[in-house]
Amino acid sequence: MNELITFAEYYGKILLKKENKDDIELVERVYQCKLNGQVRKVVGHLTEDDLLLRGKKEFRLFSFDEVIDAEETYDFPFIECKLLPLFDFYDNELICYDIDSDYWVLFDCSDETKYGDEKNLFVIAN
Repeated sequence: MNELITFAEYYGKILLKKENKDDIELVERVYQCKLNGQVRKVVGHLTEDDLLLRGKKEFRLFSFDEVIDAEETYDFPFIECKLLPLFDFYDNELICYDIDSDYWVLFDCSDETKYGDEKNLFVIAN
């Protein structure tokens, strides 16, 4: 794992870098969606390693493979439910992008509910 950085530091760094279009296209194909804005930036900079981030609390950005394999890992139909899991918020919570609503949500893995709709990822992450 990498060093612990703030979400703002992470997002500032990825804004300056070129997105990996192949990764974006694969995630769009798997999750049957078109990605824009913040979610496109995050997906376009996923790596082979996970990344620890600091916000309200410590949380973890998934690796590219974890995003692709999330349904198998969590035994939940993310694709059918139009949720794209990208961050592990710990305590059985994930930060997901709700594809239909174009909002960021918290997803509780223990009871399979989503809550906290936010247009801006910074609100949930910080």
